[in-house]
Amino acid sequence: MKFCELEKEQQEEIRAQSEKKLFKPCLQCGTQDVERFSFVYKKKKGKWSKYPSCCLSCLKEIKKQDRCVQCNKKISEISIYCRKCNRRYYYAEELKRKKDIRELYKSSNTITTAEIARIFDISQGCVQNALDGYLSHHKYRCDEDFLDNDTAFKYYFLGLMATDGHIGRNRGKHKYIALNLNKRDGVLLEDIKKKIDFAKPLYLGKDQCFELCIYSDKLYNILAEWGITEKKSLTLKLLKTVPKQFRYNFLQGVFEGDGSICKKTADITFAISASKIFASQIHTMLLELGHECFLYNNSKNKKNTIYVVKKCGIEGVKILDKMYARAPVFMPRKYERFLVHARPTIDEMFINMASEISWRSTCIRAKVGCVITNKEKTNIVSIGYNGQIAGGPNSCQSILPGQCGCLHAEENALVKNKYKEGVILYCSTQPCPKCARLIIQGGIKRVYYSCDYRKQFAIDLMKKAGIEVIRIPKSRYLWKKELETWNHD
Repeated sequence: MKFCELEKEQQEEIRAQSEKKLFKPCLQCGTQDVERFSFVYKKKKGKWSKYPSCCLSCLKEIKKQDRCVQCNKKISEISIYCRKCNRRYYYAEELKRKKDIRELYKSSNTITTAEIARIFDISQGCVQNALDGYLSHHKYRCDEDFLDNDTAFKYYFLGLMATDGHIGRNRGKHKYIALNLNKRDGVLLEDIKKKIDFAKPLYLGKDQCFELCIYSDKLYNILAEWGITEKKSLTLKLLKTVPKQFRYNFLQGVFEGDGSICKKTADITFAISASKIFASQIHTMLLELGHECFLYNNSKNKKNTIYVVKKCGIEGVKILDKMYARAPVFMPRKYERFLVHARPTIDEMFINMASEISWRSTCIRAKVGCVITNKEKTNIVSIGYNGQIAGGPNSCQSILPGQCGCLHAEENALVKNKYKEGVILYCSTQPCPKCARLIIQGGIKRVYYSCDYRKQFAIDLMKKAGIEVIRIPKSRYLWKKELETWNHD
């Protein structure tokens, strides 16, 4: 029988029995009456605290006596919280637990408040209460001077803090700065820790996000001077100018905090912000660097206003290239997405190789190169370029089309092909009808080419024979060779 099908009296009896099991009895009279019970802290997510406590009738006697029922000390020296009278009373057991928490926290350089909370079976907030006066900023130190000098890492960090970071005060006293990133991006936080010599372990929250929290008055004040303040989402505004030589580093931090890359169309979103001023500053920064981008309002309603800075296609990838060519650190997940568009595919690599081989050609009219690979595209079977026969003169017999007397690149490559079937052919120029017939007879299953030929008959001939013909124009891959990511020292 289900619980909901029981009578009300039976349900109440089961609830009372289950609730009594959660609590310790009163230290003075031993009662477990839930209605008369006082707890250390309030009910959270259906679970009550298991702290030592006492009933309300005993609390009244404590108020009159001004003494603890267990150790007979004055109320000013000991304390515990009552949820009904909203006052604090102390117990010796509570003081002992605080002492044990502090000793455990001091004894290890890697233990976190979350781990201590699990050991003592209490909340993380109670651990922080016990450590008040000896928080993590006393235990863990970092290089607080890394924001003093103008470096690439400084402005990258400022950009990342402006988008994914926040600053605040713990209990209104201790100033801190914090970065929250998805669990997948924990590698970036580890790299940042190494850069600033920070040893505190990362904290993984319930939302599966890592938090890097640094207690530092100096770093808090520097970020506030830049305009990165508490509750900055709607009011974020840069109060200082980023030097031109470090703007790509700052933009990289902004992009890795709030940006995105479309995997298929290479649409690059550089910033998403609820602050119109900050979005305009990012847009202006890109314009001053010579990049025309779009700034628009992407809100579906007037209450939640979102401004987006975006650039589509190859030009957006080129901007990312300039960022990552100067990157002190980077987020692997977004860098890998950038490589999807910036890195040449295996087919683009072989078609470019065919173009490079064509430099060896001695033909006056056209220089063509050819590469044949196995079907897995892991080995090059043969190469060829157009020219005279072996041992012949390196000159053409005529400049008229089709009468130069040179062997075609496909012919030279097919002669050396030892595989009978299943190979793939890459040619810098579309094959002619004569070479198309040889390709069909040679067992080629797929043909890639870059430039068109004056006669299109060869393509129809190969398609009728069941050969897949694909064109890769030079405009698709030549720009990738010019990226700074592959060429910078």
